[in-house]
Amino acid sequence: YYMMRAFHLYPGATAQEAALRCVEWHDGMTETYRKRVKELVKLGLIVECERRRCTVTGKVATTYRAK
Repeated sequence: YYMMRAFHLYPGATAQEAALRCVEWHDGMTETYRKRVKELVKLGLIVECERRRCTVTGKVATTYRAK
């Protein structure tokens, strides 16, 4: 639920950026939230968008948005 909310509020975020938002809102570890991305894509709840440099890791990463 939290990752869905992050992608809804921040369309075009990377998994790591969305996970960081979840940690800011609800504590926990970014890895715990980030792991949910593939599951959400499989369920058709979020879709992959473009690739760009992540503001958290500095690496080129896929961005996502809620459907």
